[in-house]
Amino acid sequence: MSASQQMGVDVTKWTFHPGNVPVIEDVDLDKEVVVLNGRRYTESDAIADSELMESTFEQRQTARKRGLARGGHSLSGDGSHSPRLTVTLPRELDELLRARAAAEHMSASKWARRALERQLVVA
Repeated sequence: MSASQQMGVDVTKWTFHPGNVPVIEDVDLDKEVVVLNGRRYTESDAIADSELMESTFEQRQTARKRGLARGGHSLSGDGSHSPRLTVTLPRELDELLRARAAAEHMSASKWARRALERQLVVA
C-alpha cells in the first residue's frame, strides 16, 4: 500500500495520460514540507504513487485492449446506455461460459453477447 493510500488518497482512481502530465510546480518534497491528510508527503511517496498510477494505467489499457474493461462505447450505436439482461444459469453452464470466454481473452458478457448474436442472426 502506497503512502497516499495509507493517507486515504487512492491514486488508482486518478486519470493518467503518459506524456501529457501537467506539472503544476516542481517541488523537492524532501526539502519542502508538504502535508497530505495530516502526514508529510515525501519524494519517495511521490515516486511510489507515480509508479502505482503508471502501473494501474497500463493494466487498464491491457484490459481494454483485451475487451475486459468495463464501460466504453454504447453497444446500441447511438451513444445511449445499452440495455441489460440478467440471465440465471446453472453453475456448470456458468463455469463453461467463463472458461470459454477466458480462453478467447474476453469477458463472459462479451462472449455470451457474441453467441446470442450468432444464434439470432442464423435463426
